[in-house]
Amino acid sequence: DVINARHFTIASNGSLQNTTNFSFSVNLTGNFSMDNGSRIVGNVNVTAVNISLLNGSLINSSGMGYIGSAGNTAGDGPGGGVGSSASGSGGGGYGGKGGDSDIGMGGQPYGSLFTPIDKGSGGGGRAATPGSPGGGLVVLNASQNILIAGLINVSGKQSTGAGGEGAGSGGGVLITAPFCNVTGMIAAVGGYVTASIGGSGGGGRIAIYCGQVFVNRKSLNASNGIAIAAAQNGAAGTFSHCCYFLL
Repeated sequence: DVINARHFTIASNGSLQNTTNFSFSVNLTGNFSMDNGSRIVGNVNVTAVNISLLNGSLINSSGMGYIGSAGNTAGDGPGGGVGSSASGSGGGGYGGKGGDSDIGMGGQPYGSLFTPIDKGSGGGGRAATPGSPGGGLVVLNASQNILIAGLINVSGKQSTGAGGEGAGSGGGVLITAPFCNVTGMIAAVGGYVTASIGGSGGGGRIAIYCGQVFVNRKSLNASNGIAIAAAQNGAAGTFSHCCYFLL
């Protein structure tokens, strides 16, 4: 789906939802803004003059990437975790490798460090229990300014079942503008494992390219998920940037 307009604002408590794992595009000749309490659910690609995600706003693409597999097959996506019929399955990979289980291998890293335009991969399934999906994709491109005071979440989904399924990897975030100010949070974290011997998800990929940008380093999180028992943690994801000052 595509939204073409001049200006576009999601007011407080308003929402825009995309229930598929495909991206929808917002192409504006003016400004895009999200007020406090507003949210987008799904994968999105926004192009505008100025983009503002105010404090309390949310773009939630967690678990909106490649799906986890059913049965004992590998998760979907280039970094899908390997499934297992006998024991634990591997976690999905993207920016970092997915965690190995006691048997199933985690998915491998893929995609571009500099232009992360891929979604996260799903964890491997075990028997009748599917793996968890990877994180989605958010792309923001402004011709002037980007302000991110809210939350962008493209993390992989946790593996919460006890069947040995793998967790999904973190997804991708790409931000480009002449000037950026990031005081909120951008999360592309690999999925955790809470109750099985499946591998956790690898971290996703975050890239920020601005002529001048102010970012609190703690605002960026592409860490790996955490596994339990005999399974292994996935590897951390990646950051790529140009020309910015860390606060």
